[in-house]
Amino acid sequence: MALFHFHVDQIGRSAGRSAVACAAYRSGEKLYSEYYGETSDYTRKGGVMYSEIMLPPHAPRAYADRQTLWNAVEKAERRHDAQLAYSFDIALQNELTFEENLEVARAFLLQYFVGDGMTVDFCVHDPERDGIQNPHFHVMVPIRPLNPDGTWGAKQHRVYHLDKNGERIRDEHGNYMFDAVATTDWGKPETLELWRAQWANMVNAKFEQKGLSCRIDHRSYEDQALDILPTVHEGPVVRQMEQKGIRTEKGELNRWIKATNRILKSLKQRIADLKLWIEVLREELGKQQTSQDLVRLIQDYYGERNRGTLHLPVYARQKARVGNLKRLNETVNYLSEHKLFTVEDLRKEMEQMEDARHILQEGTREKQERIKALKDLLRHAEAYEELKSLQEKLNTFKFKKQHRVYHLYKNGERIRDEHGNYMFDAVATTDWGKPETLELWRAQWANMVNAKFEQKGLSCRIDHRSYEDQALDILPTVHEGPVVRQMEQKGIRTEKGELNRWIKATNRILKSLKQRIADLKLWIEVLREELGKQQTSQDLVRLIQDYYGERNRGTLHLPVYARQKARVGNLKRLNETVNYLSEHKLFTVEDLRKEMEQMEDARHILQEGTREKQERIKALKDLLRHAEAYEELKSLQEKLNTFKFKKRREQFKQEHESDFRRFYLAKRKLKEAVPDGEPPIDVWKNELSQLEQEYRQQSAQASLLWKESKKLRELQVLVDEVLRKQGQHEREQQHSDHHQDKQEERLW
Repeated sequence: MALFHFHVDQIGRSAGRSAVACAAYRSGEKLYSEYYGETSDYTRKGGVMYSEIMLPPHAPRAYADRQTLWNAVEKAERRHDAQLAYSFDIALQNELTFEENLEVARAFLLQYFVGDGMTVDFCVHDPERDGIQNPHFHVMVPIRPLNPDGTWGAKQHRVYHLDKNGERIRDEHGNYMFDAVATTDWGKPETLELWRAQWANMVNAKFEQKGLSCRIDHRSYEDQALDILPTVHEGPVVRQMEQKGIRTEKGELNRWIKATNRILKSLKQRIADLKLWIEVLREELGKQQTSQDLVRLIQDYYGERNRGTLHLPVYARQKARVGNLKRLNETVNYLSEHKLFTVEDLRKEMEQMEDARHILQEGTREKQERIKALKDLLRHAEAYEELKSLQEKLNTFKFKKQHRVYHLYKNGERIRDEHGNYMFDAVATTDWGKPETLELWRAQWANMVNAKFEQKGLSCRIDHRSYEDQALDILPTVHEGPVVRQMEQKGIRTEKGELNRWIKATNRILKSLKQRIADLKLWIEVLREELGKQQTSQDLVRLIQDYYGERNRGTLHLPVYARQKARVGNLKRLNETVNYLSEHKLFTVEDLRKEMEQMEDARHILQEGTREKQERIKALKDLLRHAEAYEELKSLQEKLNTFKFKKRREQFKQEHESDFRRFYLAKRKLKEAVPDGEPPIDVWKNELSQLEQEYRQQSAQASLLWKESKKLRELQVLVDEVLRKQGQHEREQQHSDHHQDKQEERLW
């Protein structure tokens, strides 16, 4: 069945998507994203039949490489929420061969996409699901167009609002007013409609060329005047979930749409059949004159029911009348099929039906009873054979799980209940089911495992007690089980998974709060000792307290909840800052300045020390890469030397041109590094390993220094802001005092 599907959406960072990752999935390749610093590997993905990069004439040739193209697109976009590419999903036709589908798709893309200056990433998929082929192709197109010189152009340009004199109009803030107009028409609805229509035309032309009667239509069912509801596109994730029995919202919606379409189709067919039946009935009714007309009686009955709905609301009345019409239609169809036109015909039909049913019942009752008896016997025989071994095994057991302990009078006689039966307690013959026994087993298992840990010299231990018994403020997670874990691994969020994630997050918060409280207590004790050492210069802690006090006063205009939230945040940051100053023994502004100078000097020395190692590591990696290429391709040179004829040698060199270029480059580089003798490969590897280890250590130190330096710079900015405001406040106070003195002099 010919199918039209032409869907387009946008790939954007605002949705957390990567153009490189999307291109890797569609092409089934392994690509590296420079923007995100991660590799997307879909080389094991099946169903990718063809892929191609189609470039306009002015595009750089380097963009023929998929990874280069999409990394360039990612690099050209600066915003964190940038829209990167248009993504098309277009259905191919099962009525055409793969080559014919490919021919039509390429012709369409070359004419309407590449011909309009688009750079096209084109991939054909042909997965098979439940024995049904689903050929389609994906197209990715950068939203940002290319300039004629091959550089990336602008997505939009400004069209300013002008007055009658042609002057630009400003808004209330003094900024020029303008409209952002797209530089291309690729995102316009009219362009999409044109593409959809032209794709349908090209496919239909191919159908006509092959002499096929099927056609596709790009128009919606509504535009085609068809009473059919369109289904929604489900996508691969929803289809996989549905195939595994997981009912999804989109799947439920499509099932409802298909059922509704079947009902609509059935109703239309019923209406057509009813019209035909009315014509036939008109001829038959001429013969029914003498006796009472059944159809008229039934119409009168349902007419009376319809009149009984006049007191109902409009919607309920309409629903009741539709139901009456449906039942009337079914009844009239039944009468027509059985040729029942009068009440007399109905009575005779009922008598004949009752006689036939009575005869049939008498003939089948005896058989039914015998069948039931035989089935019961066979079922009991099968159960006996199946369970006989259990009885035999039971007979071998002499051990009882329980024994009776009878209730006794003081004289030792057994006590009977109101029914005359002896009263007793069923007591287990073992203690295996007691909670105390289970607790003993748990404790002994932990002890044996810990003894093994100690025997091996390991510091880890296990504890059989619950967190509550261990006096730990930790919430225990719930057991998820294999089914929930499999669903979570596939990205399906479950109730147990959400609960465990919440529990883990809560435990992290509790642990952090306990550590903060302990650190704060310790800091208070240390601070009491250190506060005596405060010099006459500016107190850092007081300045920071003034800064956050000013921030708290700035929240007075906020609602209560927002003000409370802001003040809690300020208190948290104040606590973190004071902890940092205490740890680094920074009490005055002078201490902060000296610490910053020492940190910058240390970082500069470390950077100088790592730069030389970095350059040497790069040189060693290049030499080892050339040495590996030389060893790999040396056999080609040896084989070339075996050819005595020049023509054969030239032919062999052309066949392996790229390999020989790599070989001669590697040979030249190795010769430059080692003019005489063999390259010391093992020495280079050892040196590289040692340098990389030293470089990693120094890089880690540099990273820590950079973080510390950043924190100190932030503190310096905060302190400068407070000092600036204090100076400004003092100048304003001096100015106010001076002004007041002058007024008092005038009064005198």
